[in-house]
Amino acid sequence: MHHIDFYEFGRIKIDGKYYDRDVIILPEKIICPWLKTRSHYIDAAELLSIEEIFDKKPDVIIMGTGFHGVFMISSDIKEYLSSQNIDFLKEKTTEACEIYNKLSKENKRVVALLHLTC
Repeated sequence: MHHIDFYEFGRIKIDGKYYDRDVIILPEKIICPWLKTRSHYIDAAELLSIEEIFDKKPDVIIMGTGFHGVFMISSDIKEYLSSQNIDFLKEKTTEACEIYNKLSKENKRVVALLHLTC
C-alpha cells in the first residue's frame, strides 16, 4: 500500500514523490494525471470507465473533492458502489488523505481518487 506523506492545494506527496495533477491511488500503482472528461464533476459512467479501479476489487473507494470541496460527485456513484458492496467515502481532499492513510494501515484494499485543487 501507499502512504500519503503530504497534501496542500495543488500538490501531494505520495511515497516520497510529489505530484501536481489529480491522482488515482491504486493498491499497486499511482495514476497521474487522472484524466477526466469534466474537470470538476464525475458520474458512475466515467468512474466505471477506469477499469483498473475495479480490477483491484477494492473494499473502499475514497474521493477527495478538492481543497475547498468544489469537485462534484454524482449520486449514482454511491448507488452503484453500494450495489457492488464497495464502501464509498467522499471528503475534502485533506480529510480524504487522512482517511486513506488510516484505512491503508488497517490493510483495507483502498482506492483513492483525489482532486488536488479547488
